Amino acid sequence: MPPEKSLPLIEKYRAKTFSDIRGQDLIIQEVKTFFNSFPRKRALILNGPVGTGKTSMAIALAREFNLELFELNASDLRNRAKLEEVLKPSVQQKSLFGKGKLILMDEADGITGTDKGGLPELIALIEKTSYPMIITANDIWQRKFNLLRRKCQLVTLKELKEEIVFHIITDVLKKEEKEIKLETLKIIAKKSRGDARAALNDLQSVFNLGENSFIEEIGEREKQDTI
Repeated sequence: MPPEKSLPLIEKYRAKTFSDIRGQDLIIQEVKTFFNSFPRKRALILNGPVGTGKTSMAIALAREFNLELFELNASDLRNRAKLEEVLKPSVQQKSLFGKGKLILMDEADGITGTDKGGLPELIALIEKTSYPMIITANDIWQRKFNLLRRKCQLVTLKELKEEIVFHIITDVLKKEEKEIKLETLKIIAKKSRGDARAALNDLQSVFNLGENSFIEEIGEREKQDTI
């Protein structure tokens, strides 16, 4: 693993506890309620735009309740055989360390919905799992997810408010002991459109390019968007 200073900001400052997650207090309560009432519902879908904290919610839940986190990315599990090989043991075997377990299926949008794909198998595994499962998605309202939605508890995260994104990047700036003009920070927060990940990537660009070059790059982006 690279030294912490060389980590991208989005990794270095990823929320790891519920107290780190901003602007999603109601969602946090729903996630805790899902876990505490398991197996009333065996899986929870966290649906919402990129950069709103879906994956961080699962990480925070695992840490809060001292659970082993078994993490998968759905884009790697595009077929039934692969799901059978990798996911089935994880939902049925006991944790190696004698503690509870949480299964995270990240980016479910990547699973195919055909019979040859992984979606029917994922639904079957949800019915068998001995451990709570969290599934993240950017758009769970696609038709292929109709049955999956019925099997799961569904929570929708909304874009973060601009002022919350502003506070996130301001806190990171202080921790990095760097100075950036207030106007530049406001531009980053506004351009993020509620996506904390995009805001941190833009802040990284300011660190790497300098403020003037970053502002020029933003101008070019706006021209391309207009075109």
